[in-house]
Amino acid sequence: MILFFRDFQEFSIQNDYSLSQKEIQDYSEGIVRHNNMLQLHNSPENFYEFRRFKEVNEKDYENLLNNKKLQKKLREWRRSKQR
Repeated sequence: MILFFRDFQEFSIQNDYSLSQKEIQDYSEGIVRHNNMLQLHNSPENFYEFRRFKEVNEKDYENLLNNKKLQKKLREWRRSKQR
């Protein structure tokens, strides 16, 4: 889930030209935050952070996963990054 949100924010910064400077800054901070979370080790404190992240973001995550048009664009974007 964390990887998904990080990729979604990076994709949005690169592809949504209507974003305001504030939105770009917020997404950039989100990417840094998600990268930091991905580097956490397993511990009770970190487990709490992961659980809290899941609870806060679950509804948005489900909505974004069910958006077929967005999913197609994300897949294409990920493929282009691998080249």
